[in-house]
Amino acid sequence: IELRIEDTGRVPLKGNPWLAGWCCRFAWEQEAASIHRSVLGQSAGFRLERIESPDYVEVEDGSRRLVIAADGRPWHRKAGSRMLDSLLICEGETERVFRFWIDFDQPHPLRTAEEMLTPVVSQQVTGRVPASVASGWILGLSARHVQLVRCEYEVRRPSESDILTLILSETDGMGGDCFIRTARRPTAAYEMHAGRQAKSAVSLTPDGVLVSMSPWQLKEVQLMF
Repeated sequence: IELRIEDTGRVPLKGNPWLAGWCCRFAWEQEAASIHRSVLGQSAGFRLERIESPDYVEVEDGSRRLVIAADGRPWHRKAGSRMLDSLLICEGETERVFRFWIDFDQPHPLRTAEEMLTPVVSQQVTGRVPASVASGWILGLSARHVQLVRCEYEVRRPSESDILTLILSETDGMGGDCFIRTARRPTAAYEMHAGRQAKSAVSLTPDGVLVSMSPWQLKEVQLMF
């Protein structure tokens, strides 16, 4: 569900944002539901009343889950045991149109936030469509709980392999295997160790480059072409 809020008032606001500001309040049924926020793209708890989370806030009650994606606005506050205030307008704020995405039973909440902040881009290209396949990957990850944090492509001399460097993040504390899928098959792939002083080879399979991720892990991988 996309929620769009537009403020047409012209009343100036001054002072403490939480005492003299406009918020959007969300509420849920169960007081015992647990609340998580996003910290550097990873799910985390919190102890204080005020929350800083630009990606999302998640409310979990057993098998039921509610994701509130705030379009990059980071300031929220618990209001009692089953309500959340998301700060919209305070002193100095010039924006008057605000968006939220509300998602239900999403097992990977960062996906909702990323889809809101980075919509799909369609780029028309020239050339013929391959007759052998209907679709393909330019670059993709098989695991929904693994996110691409950074991507760099280094073009080297003709006698050397080009290098695609990826930094991956496991966001949900689950761990597991992830396949990196590319348009071209790499000739080799390596996992970089801390400090980049050493590296170890990772498997090339028909499904892609196989990388094992531990819970909450950040991992640098290099693909050679």
